[in-house]
Amino acid sequence: MLFENVLPNLPSSPLGTTFIVLAVLGGILLVYAVFVERELQHDLLRAIGAFTIIPHTLYTGNTLLSVIFAAVSAASLLEFFEIFVGFHRHTKQDIRAYRHDGED
Repeated sequence: MLFENVLPNLPSSPLGTTFIVLAVLGGILLVYAVFVERELQHDLLRAIGAFTIIPHTLYTGNTLLSVIFAAVSAASLLEFFEIFVGFHRHTKQDIRAYRHDGED
């Protein structure tokens, strides 16, 4: 078998394949979210990425990772809605402190 060493337990059902594809896409979104500059898009991509990994963790029976990714998704969505509604703001002093943080 061609992919026996890479994926020793290939899914036998279309549902299992769907969960694996969703998990891979979610992982790609989580990695891409690190490189996005805008905070609003960063939070939304992280929430969607974590949410798409949850079905795979439930399918494999990994409860701990399900809870962790649900918490990451919920926290990112909360941060997204705070920014979207306008509760999350930065003062000019916060921005200056952020820009000059590494310069001592």
